[in-house]
Amino acid sequence: MSGERDRGAAPGEGPDRGGPGDPPPDGSGEPVTPAASGDWFSRLILWLAAVVVGVVLVVIAAAYLPGWWARQVADVVAGNRTAGILGGIAVSAAFAVIPLLMLRSAARRGLGLRERLVRAGLGVLLAVPNLLTLGVVTGSGQDGPVARAVLDARGPGFRGGSLTGSVAGILLLVTGGILLAGRRRRLHELHDLRTQLRLRDAADADPGAAGAREGEARPGEPREG
Repeated sequence: MSGERDRGAAPGEGPDRGGPGDPPPDGSGEPVTPAASGDWFSRLILWLAAVVVGVVLVVIAAAYLPGWWARQVADVVAGNRTAGILGGIAVSAAFAVIPLLMLRSAARRGLGLRERLVRAGLGVLLAVPNLLTLGVVTGSGQDGPVARAVLDARGPGFRGGSLTGSVAGILLLVTGGILLAGRRRRLHELHDLRTQLRLRDAADADPGAAGAREGEARPGEPREG
């Protein structure tokens, strides 16, 4: 019977060759199907389409949103320089620190790719107010000079306040990071010091046990007879 099955097999195929859904002979346990390569190709197409759509949206936003943002700020400030300065400082500081914290959290260890992308996307989205103000200041399109004129006339002090708030927020974040890193280092050193003191106290209380532990820690050294 086995000989008939072997003779009935197609040329070049052995009797132990599995079907398309059987596990591969490498022992991985997962069958290799043509659908896998097609799935990766579909994902690549989707990513490229998303990038193209994102670039188009950025171009449209850079062309039209600065003017809209300048009008919104002008309506809120209403020509009051003090309100413009304080509003610029508050908005730019908040939307400089929070996005940087989100981007910092996206770089943490142990996160999946999707969670990293979500946090990074939220960070970029939260930075939109400052990006819009930057677009008003540096905009060279048709709407750029008009947006700057509106912001200077009806929102005085907002541009200077935005620059001050952004710099202050970044400096505050950097300073806080340095202080936090120093505190963590001091706590680690304090923990090591307490561990050493406990070991020394244990050695003073029980010298025999301390000698045994020392002998076990150095098994390659000859013991004294």
